[in-house]
This record gives sequence, C-alpha cells and structure tokens, in this order.
Amino acid sequence: MKNKGQGLVELLLSVTIIVLVTTGVVALMVKTLANRNRGFDRNKASRLGTLVLEDMVKARSDPGIDFFGSPYSPIVDVSAFVGYTFTYVYEDRDCGVGKTCIEGVVRVGWSGSPDQVEMKRLFYKY
Repeated sequence: MKNKGQGLVELLLSVTIIVLVTTGVVALMVKTLANRNRGFDRNKASRLGTLVLEDMVKARSDPGIDFFGSPYSPIVDVSAFVGYTFTYVYEDRDCGVGKTCIEGVVRVGWSGSPDQVEMKRLFYKY
C-alpha cells in the first residue's frame, strides 16, 4: 500500500507541466503579435516619409519653386495615414567650395508609440 497517493502526485505533476508549456506558448504568441503590429506601424510610417521626400524631390526639380531660397513645405495627402504625423526640417550641409547643399530630414511618428522613423535626403544646387 505504498502507492496510495502516487496517482494524485502524477496528476498534479502532469497538470503543472501542461500549465508551464501553455504559458510559454501564449507568451510567445503575444510577443509575436506585438512585433507584427510594430512592424506594420513602421512600414506605414516609412511609406508616409517616402511620400514627403518624393514631394521634396519634385519641388527641387520644379523651376517655378525657389527650393534653396526659402524653406519648402511638402504637400502630402495624409488621409490614408490617420494617427501618423510627420515633421520636416532643412539643415545646411557643407558640400565643398561653391556648392549649396541642404539636407531634408523627415520624422514620422504614430499615436500610441514613442517610436518614430527618420529619413534623410541630401539636395544640392547645381
């Protein structure tokens, strides 16, 4: 009669192992979903930043716009980017003797996250 409580101990041990394995799987799934959502947000922010930079490039090539004379404000339709915001700055850069260069820096952020995407483009006057 030494095996009287052995079945109960085995059952308890089995339940403990199942709970530990299930907890690990659930934690992995939650982390995977969070990374997927973060990747989606960064991808969408990159698309918005690309649109802003493309508008700057377009303005740079437009002879009717004095791109280097005064700061240009990018015109981008943000209706598809609800919750995303962008800022831009122009910084003077040294490109050598007699060359005018500015660097356009675009930063895109989104609601619910302290993260942001930063994109840069160097423009020079020929």
